[in-house]
Amino acid sequence: MRRRSFSGGELFELETKPLARTLVISYRGWPFLSRSIPDDQAAVVIKDARVVALTSTARKLGVSIGDRAITLASASFDLICIDDDFDFDMAAFEEVVAVAESFCPEVEVFSPGVCGFNVKGPSRYFGGEKALLSKVIDALSELSVSRGSSATSIVKPPTTAKGYHLVSELLSNLSFGVGLADGPFVAKVASTFSAVVEAGSSREFIAPFPIGILIDEGEVDTLSKVGVNHVGQILDIPRDLMVERFGKVGSRLYELARGVDGDLVEAREVKKRHHVRIDLDPPETLSQAISFAIRAKVDDFFSSLTNEGIYPLRVRISFETETTEAISRVWSSSVPISPSFLISYVRRQLEGWQNPAIGQDPPRSGVIYCDIEVMEITSTPFVQLDLYQVAVHPQDRVLRAIERARDKVGDGAIKVPRKRAGRSPRDQFQLLNWQLDLFEEEPKGDSAKDTPPWPGQVPNVKPSMVFDPMVEMEMTSEGGLVVGVSSGGELTCSPKFFSVPSLGWKKREIERILGPWPMNELWWDDARRRRLARVQIVSRDGVALNAVMEASKWHLEAIYD
Repeated sequence: MRRRSFSGGELFELETKPLARTLVISYRGWPFLSRSIPDDQAAVVIKDARVVALTSTARKLGVSIGDRAITLASASFDLICIDDDFDFDMAAFEEVVAVAESFCPEVEVFSPGVCGFNVKGPSRYFGGEKALLSKVIDALSELSVSRGSSATSIVKPPTTAKGYHLVSELLSNLSFGVGLADGPFVAKVASTFSAVVEAGSSREFIAPFPIGILIDEGEVDTLSKVGVNHVGQILDIPRDLMVERFGKVGSRLYELARGVDGDLVEAREVKKRHHVRIDLDPPETLSQAISFAIRAKVDDFFSSLTNEGIYPLRVRISFETETTEAISRVWSSSVPISPSFLISYVRRQLEGWQNPAIGQDPPRSGVIYCDIEVMEITSTPFVQLDLYQVAVHPQDRVLRAIERARDKVGDGAIKVPRKRAGRSPRDQFQLLNWQLDLFEEEPKGDSAKDTPPWPGQVPNVKPSMVFDPMVEMEMTSEGGLVVGVSSGGELTCSPKFFSVPSLGWKKREIERILGPWPMNELWWDDARRRRLARVQIVSRDGVALNAVMEASKWHLEAIYD
């Protein structure tokens, strides 16, 4: 297919590759399925101290994506918190990938719980797409994880979607979905509903979907203001205006709205292929030994890519043994792949290949070479082009969100923290009215040399939440006596419990307490002098905090994650 486009004042031609029919297998809530946690149990996955996945039961209790882990610690309901663990989730997903590889020699892994492959060859071998789909479902249904208690609920695409049919009847009481369509993007959308999209019908299928399947919340708000709420409405906007407003993001949005993966559209000038072949002499059999042997050359390879301003998003990793056995797998990521992540992919792929318990025939001899080919790239380490969304630099997203909020609430209503010197966590930051230049990066330098000493300063690690003003709290001994601080800087009795009524924190048992550290600030200034004592507390249930005794009252100053 050939089309013409206008950009930069010149006409140029773009050719679109024919989209390969792709089958995608997706397991909803994979972190919970892999750990045998049922959907009727309230559970969340925590990454960087925030919720990144949750069960439907947790959602009904009011938990949502992005919630801070520390706020969940004080919840009154039972909640299972799981740390995000890519290696564990990928190891558990290996048996699913092995089933997919039994139908196609090269499977693409998008993330733990989602994989797919090109069905051109397999559909011919097994007698058509319908027969292939049925065999794949039958093979997956034999896995114990596929019949977990988190069974996929039957959902349907928007009523105005066209050119598809559901296969839900084949997936009753199973915890996975399958999608078959032109290209991985539409196939992944279809897998949410267990649908088969007819060849050439991608545009009609995704047209009625909300634009949230393509972009993040900020851009959804921007497009909604001009009346664009569904994917099909994007095509009503001239492509050159989309590019002018959103740049490369706009171009990709336009292509996805047409049902075409944006990365499959390429100019006449073919991009240089980037790959490296690493020979192993003597041949190695252990995955750890192979990972160690190729690490140095992988680092050199990624350094050369970085010097060219190239960051990989999609790589193919291939191995071959002395007896000509071979395995190839494609790994995709929504963020640029680092050398450490690639080594993790290598180790996971080899361990899956060499494990006879998974169901594959392990290699009979040692690996003689590893070939790594970069298949998709980005020019910045901060841009990510995911199958479902097009994200921009995190700083740009924050700036846009703040500017939109300021337009709604007015100038002076939004305040942002600015770092400064001081002893306490409250003194080390100042809240200022939002203005654009406050977000500029601070000049680089050795802060330890540039900052004057502050005797009595609260040491690192910095707390995650600081209260300004401080919140009143209570601290008592085991016998119910109120804990105080004497003029000599010692606790008047042994602390056993604390509570923060205004935060809903009932009596909590103290496991450890450090301090007190008395402080007499600005003693020479009658108007501003302060006399206080600070302690650090760790509760029995894992809450760590700073508490301050001032004016004969305890106050909660800061909380640590």
